[in-house]
Amino acid sequence: MKTFFSTRAASSGLNLSFVPALLRLAIPISLQHLLMTSLNLADTLMIGQLGEVQIGAIALANQIFFLLALFLFGVGSGSAVFSSQFWGSRDISGVRRAMGLSLLLGCAGALVFTAAGILIPRQLLSLFTPDQEVIREGTRYLRIVAVSYLFTAITMGYAHALRSVGDSRLPLLATAVSIGLNILGNYLLIFGIGIFPALGVRGAAIATAGARVLELAVILVVVYRRKGPVAASPGELLRFDRSFTRRFFGRATPVIFNEIFWSIGFTLYTVVFARMGTGHLAAYTISDTVGRLMLVLFIGSANATAILIGNRIGEGAHQGRLGYSSIDENPAQQIGMTLLKVLPLVSALVGLVVFFGVAPLVPRFFSVSPQVRTMVTQLMRAFALVMVAKVLNLHLIVGILRGGGDTSFALGVDVGFLWLVGVPAAFISGLLLGLPVHLVYLCIGLEEIGKLIMGINRVRSGRWINVLTDPGEVLLHAVPDPSDATGYPL
Repeated sequence: MKTFFSTRAASSGLNLSFVPALLRLAIPISLQHLLMTSLNLADTLMIGQLGEVQIGAIALANQIFFLLALFLFGVGSGSAVFSSQFWGSRDISGVRRAMGLSLLLGCAGALVFTAAGILIPRQLLSLFTPDQEVIREGTRYLRIVAVSYLFTAITMGYAHALRSVGDSRLPLLATAVSIGLNILGNYLLIFGIGIFPALGVRGAAIATAGARVLELAVILVVVYRRKGPVAASPGELLRFDRSFTRRFFGRATPVIFNEIFWSIGFTLYTVVFARMGTGHLAAYTISDTVGRLMLVLFIGSANATAILIGNRIGEGAHQGRLGYSSIDENPAQQIGMTLLKVLPLVSALVGLVVFFGVAPLVPRFFSVSPQVRTMVTQLMRAFALVMVAKVLNLHLIVGILRGGGDTSFALGVDVGFLWLVGVPAAFISGLLLGLPVHLVYLCIGLEEIGKLIMGINRVRSGRWINVLTDPGEVLLHAVPDPSDATGYPL
């Protein structure tokens, strides 16, 4: 495979030698996101048999988890900025210290969300919609599922650390096991099959909470039985000093704030569609779930890009190759520039499939009104029109810039355009002008243009590459070549 990509690189002028390593990381991550998105789709299909109110209730209750998940993603991604470079420079102690800070922050945030979900669920859901039926059903779901948030925080902390050291297969395995239980639990408890009672949305919540507990159990058992690089003792997780903590927060805090403010802004989009009407909310929920399914390959490759770039930067620092005769010789720069040339073609092809094939087919699987079905098709086609920009920005912000430690610039671009362009466009087009739902979505998509221009210029400049490992730190462990993702097999 390496020979094939090297030959292709020579004939096309692109450096594609990193592609096999990228695929080894990206495919399991993509499959994991595919399973998670498929679960959301299965939940929506099952709950959808109960009616539009139940679809809206689950969608709004899951917005609370969506906020938590993005916070945890920010914490984990901020930690991975360090742990991927530590793995590249062969410092297991650094990997474990970064994971320890990530777990502390993630668990603290999860406890806050758990308390809010249990104690004030009605108040939270009323922020999204005035529909009392939707709020009542959503409260039943949220009070139960909030119990699982702490387990999710620990799972995501270990999952990010595992991916940073080249193991993206264990998180996939754990997710597959938990999703199997979740779907089975949904089937039994939503509709009341056999000896099980028909609990509706509460049954979906019980199944989801149980599946998240099982997911964590699978990861912990395998990690500590295998004794790999992330099998840290409590003492190793807490072995960080003031200097390391300052460095960690200096780079990780922008990622955390990025996800917090991005998630709040993105949630306001849901508020707009919810206040446009319950049918609009149901259509947006369906199309957004299917849209995420279309993006799973790119989500995996963006996350893999951040890890691979971090590994390459850390490896170069470890081997003393901190300076290159030109920026174009830096392996991280070569990866970033090659992706910017290849991704537009790939994402455009997927967009065409969505526009002509997926968009008219999706509504047939849901028991919703003809009006909602029409809106779903229109939203899916609007999504297809902005897909190239979405894919490029995903790789620019989550993959390239974060992988290079340029977290502050990524924060400014991502959050700045969302709040200055996307959110105002949503409220003006949806609530003030009352435009059709697909035009509201296209107005929101204007934010992608500014991100794209600034992100591409930043990558071309080469100023996004930062070495985060401390050359003075003592390397406590010798480890296998970090470019070999099979060093710690399942």
